[in-house]
Amino acid sequence: MKKLLPKKLILTALSCYSGMMCLQAQTSSQDISANLAGDQRVNSFTMEPLRGTPSIIKMNTSGATLGVNDVPGFLSAALGVGNETVFNKISSINTNGVQVDKYQQVTNGIKVEHGVFKATSRKGIVYGLTAEYYNLPASITSTASLSESAALQKALDHVGASLYAWEYLESLGNSPEITAAYNEVYPKGELVFVDNYLTDAVDLALAYKFNVYAAEPLSRADIYVDANSGQVLLLDAIIKHADGHGKEEIRKMVKKSRKNSGPLPVMAAQGDTRYAGTRMFDTSFENGMYVLKGTTPTGVANETRSMEGIGGLPLSVPAIYTLSEAIYDGDGDLLHPETADNNWTAGEHRKDQFSATSTYPVANEKNNDDVALDAHWGAEVVLNYWQEKHNRDSYDNLGTKVFNYVHYGDGYDNAFWNGSAMTYGDGSYQGGTNPDGAFAPLTSMDVCSHEIGHGVCEFTADLVYQRESGAMNEGFSDIWAAAVEHYVLTEIDGSLNYDPWGIGEQIDERDGGLQPGDPNAAALRWMDDPKAAGDPDSYGGANWREPECGTPTLANDYCGVHTNSGVLNKWYYLLVAGSGQSFSAGSGKAAADDQISDGGRQYEVQGIGFDKASAITYLAETMLAPNAKFIDMRQASIFAAQVLYGIGSNEEVQVTNSWYAVDIGDSYSAGEPNTITFSDSNILIFSEENAINGCADVNTYNVLIGAVDVPEGTTINVSTAGSTATRGQDYDISGQTFTFGGTSTNTITVTVYDDAVVEQTETIVLSFVYNGQFMKQEFSIGDNDFAPRTGNSPFDLLATETFSNDGIPTGWSIQNILDGVNNWTFNGTGPAAGKAFITVLGADIPTYDQLVDANTILRTPMLNAGAASDVTVSFDWEAGGETDAVETDILFDYGEFMYSLDGVNWITVEQFVGDAAGASPASGSFNGMIPQVDGKNFFLGWRWYNDALVGTAFSMTVDNVTVTATPAGIETEKGSTSTTQVHIGQTIYFMSNSDNGLIAKIENVSEDLGCVTMSVIDEGTSFRIFDNVNTARPSKAFGINVENANATYDLTLYFTENELNAFDETVSLIPMKVNSSDMNDADSDLHNFQLNGQLTNVDVDGQFRAFTGTFSGSGAASIVQEFDYTPGEPVDPTDPTDPEDPENPTDPEAEFDDKHDGKHDHKDHKHKVKGDKGGYAEFTVFPNPAVTTINISTADANMVAVTVFDLMGGVPMSQQFGLGINNVELDVAQLNPGLYIMHVLADNGETFILKFFKQ
Repeated sequence: MKKLLPKKLILTALSCYSGMMCLQAQTSSQDISANLAGDQRVNSFTMEPLRGTPSIIKMNTSGATLGVNDVPGFLSAALGVGNETVFNKISSINTNGVQVDKYQQVTNGIKVEHGVFKATSRKGIVYGLTAEYYNLPASITSTASLSESAALQKALDHVGASLYAWEYLESLGNSPEITAAYNEVYPKGELVFVDNYLTDAVDLALAYKFNVYAAEPLSRADIYVDANSGQVLLLDAIIKHADGHGKEEIRKMVKKSRKNSGPLPVMAAQGDTRYAGTRMFDTSFENGMYVLKGTTPTGVANETRSMEGIGGLPLSVPAIYTLSEAIYDGDGDLLHPETADNNWTAGEHRKDQFSATSTYPVANEKNNDDVALDAHWGAEVVLNYWQEKHNRDSYDNLGTKVFNYVHYGDGYDNAFWNGSAMTYGDGSYQGGTNPDGAFAPLTSMDVCSHEIGHGVCEFTADLVYQRESGAMNEGFSDIWAAAVEHYVLTEIDGSLNYDPWGIGEQIDERDGGLQPGDPNAAALRWMDDPKAAGDPDSYGGANWREPECGTPTLANDYCGVHTNSGVLNKWYYLLVAGSGQSFSAGSGKAAADDQISDGGRQYEVQGIGFDKASAITYLAETMLAPNAKFIDMRQASIFAAQVLYGIGSNEEVQVTNSWYAVDIGDSYSAGEPNTITFSDSNILIFSEENAINGCADVNTYNVLIGAVDVPEGTTINVSTAGSTATRGQDYDISGQTFTFGGTSTNTITVTVYDDAVVEQTETIVLSFVYNGQFMKQEFSIGDNDFAPRTGNSPFDLLATETFSNDGIPTGWSIQNILDGVNNWTFNGTGPAAGKAFITVLGADIPTYDQLVDANTILRTPMLNAGAASDVTVSFDWEAGGETDAVETDILFDYGEFMYSLDGVNWITVEQFVGDAAGASPASGSFNGMIPQVDGKNFFLGWRWYNDALVGTAFSMTVDNVTVTATPAGIETEKGSTSTTQVHIGQTIYFMSNSDNGLIAKIENVSEDLGCVTMSVIDEGTSFRIFDNVNTARPSKAFGINVENANATYDLTLYFTENELNAFDETVSLIPMKVNSSDMNDADSDLHNFQLNGQLTNVDVDGQFRAFTGTFSGSGAASIVQEFDYTPGEPVDPTDPTDPEDPENPTDPEAEFDDKHDGKHDHKDHKHKVKGDKGGYAEFTVFPNPAVTTINISTADANMVAVTVFDLMGGVPMSQQFGLGINNVELDVAQLNPGLYIMHVLADNGETFILKFFKQ
């Protein structure tokens, strides 16, 4: 039977038609979808709309399954890639009986940054794959024109630090330790393909990737520099939370490290921590003392060192002790003696006890090593948690040693993960003796777990630290902080004053030192009530920061990563504790969860507890791709719950409903009674393509909504909130209120307009709430618009396919309407060599199993014949099969050639069968036009059908498929027209409704033009002379009708070379629009035309030229020959020496010297102008173009008034002056951009006409 597409949203290659994905050198997203849909092992899949590639693929777990060893081959086949792209397995994680293997995309030997697939499996069977896959464009280069050193300089210029880590290390001298550290931190360029994060499009480029570690101000980030342009494409922060420290805090003196000989024996120690009382931890014995250097119970090395209050460089190079100090028990002095007994008491190690007489900065937390014990013990606990609960060996799952650096900076209010170590500040609170101090030493358990959580994220999802992915990066760290505190309370010491739902509740002293549990106690963030700390608890709700905030920087928190993390925090809290529960005590918090989201959703969640929630969260985190968004986490976590606890399990239900509670996705629905839902059969892909020309261009689709056992008279209100398509412009719906009773169905009619815009896929989101459940269904609108096709020669719609390679050709697909053993294959042997053919599974010649039904279609990629005609298809064929022995027109087993305009319904063009009732194979060549597909998107298909009865030996072959078409080119016929809506921000090509010939283009409109009609109103290859303007035009002219006469627009007119035959190539032609339906109504005296612009394109191959000008209003348009004139002077029909005939002053709009095409010269403009009484005066007009003011000066006349006219004859401003003056300054700031005419009245009654351009 036919493979069904997934019930969830599937966005196919419609974005191709926006010009983004059309450039793909590999398989289109539509054909990737077809490949996946045709694979019997695939259960369902979802396509990511911007990349046009899969984001999640769910596999069958019984029957036809995918083995873990077959993943690379499966991906290559599904994505249609050749040997140039491979998927290298780079890591494997095992947790709770589930394995997650990570595969890196590599193309032409170069890593595609963030291009990964994650395969989730149990016992060797793949349950599904999550992905961020990039279909690289054919134009992408793998050669760098920029050297590595030049690219590094670009990166350093972007960072702008005054001191870098390697420079600081150089200043420390020369030793093996320093050299090792220098080699580790000096940036080395790695060539990768990476997306340009400065644009909204998916536009990858070859780039150098540098890990840049700056010392002043402190930062560390992966920086990607375009290997050809030098542009910085992405800065991905590694140090997440640091505030910069000045150069003065860099260490001035280097202390020599203590020598030791080899590994030290690990000893069990006891110490008084600041936040957790007396604890046991591992140390080592060195030089007669004990040092905070041990091993966790799970076998991971753990060392804690002191920065001694200096904001230096915390490094994790094992031998580099010159930048920090080891922390000993037994190295006290006379004032603070210590006994080297491995009993780290507070009396020994909390040396500064703050009091009224012992205050900061003399007393300083940098002297108190009891907080170092919190960091040391905390790291042990966190690593134990990861091993015991998630089978993870250290943060990287490789057992790597952990370094903890304490006493960073002087009163430093932060802690951070630097990519390989934790670093903690001492906080500015300083025992309450520092005015306005905010935080105690930041070595609390939740901070420790949070920072190590960043390390876990780096080696699992590796989420890019900006926008939504960065917010989830922060959210995961908060989740692990809560999970570890719960682990401590339930498995180590339940008496500790921890609040798992508070982040930093021990160290936040902005409350004056209140303890956790106090109603006024402060915390950095509250996971159960994020709003209490100013964070959102609903996606897009209150306190939400717009993730698409421009360029992510430290100043804008990388577009809200610390704020928007509240959404993931709230999701996790609900999943653990359930909805409607009382919140823990804290400043500004509500009493309990109100079970209403900011989106107005009423929700109910039954908590599943920390262990299950954490297992699901961790598995989902391992599945995520680097640029994942919250919706991707929803998919991954639901899938994780299905894998861990089963499809339809309570865990899946609660995960789904927790997302619903934070306004992401639908609630869980199983079609229960008293429910209303969208039908799963609704078509999810709408098209603009239709047979109507005009502003009423529409397609209509039916969306079914079904009710199950609801009360009579039940009503719902359908919302379109969240749609990227614009209602009233891109689509409309038939209604929003619908009534149901019992089990019944209602239909929403969706009308899709053809907006003539070359654009990306847009979405329509329909949603409603019934019985407390939020329902939503999303539809994509496929764009049928494209850049026009010109020229005279036929072009290939499909390059000739010879089937000479093994495997299905790129972009082609197979649709099995019936499952069976007879299927299409390629490049066989004998009569099947270099052909597509039907065969039995495993055979290499054209044959079929006569006793098994077959209905299978070999389908081309989608072909776009827009702006083309005479679509011609040719191919060679050979067929056997079976017919009725008597009535040979009755076919039993046969092949047929078809086309489809929607990919579902197929129309037969010709059928193929052998002679002698099919027993003797017949062959031939098909060559014919298919006029039904002219101007349309379509598929071609070859179907093989046979019944399960007797037959013959030979099946069918196809070879040498060619599809060509003739471009419509430039429209030349009078009466051709095109009508559509034109909105601000759009570029619209007007193509004839009769044959898709290109008429004109409109872009850069200042306001919505409304419904616009472009037409050809005059034709020919000669010329026309105007009656009232001293110029001529080609025979061809255009009509334009707009609804908004006030808006300006750029109009491009197209002419074939033949249409310009009457004009020598050296003649300058310029666009003109007359404010009339007849070009010949142009009149210099009436000021009734607009004139500006220039030749903008000469297409030698297409044999046409394009001219562009800026106009407003309706009328007739063409191009005209430039007037013969003296620069700076108006054309004067009288003898310049004869002052007679003052009745016909020259119209400045008939001067063609100033072509206002946007390339204005800003020098003073002097004009010797003839007045209406025959006199002459020289005027200087500056600046011209003008922005805010314009100056008029003359020594030849005394000005008493200036009147400014626009091109429509209106008077936007007028000024009078008492006495005649020679210099005038006019304020023109309020004028709209465009050309203006000035009438300057002199004190002798003579009027002079000038002009200026307002920018």
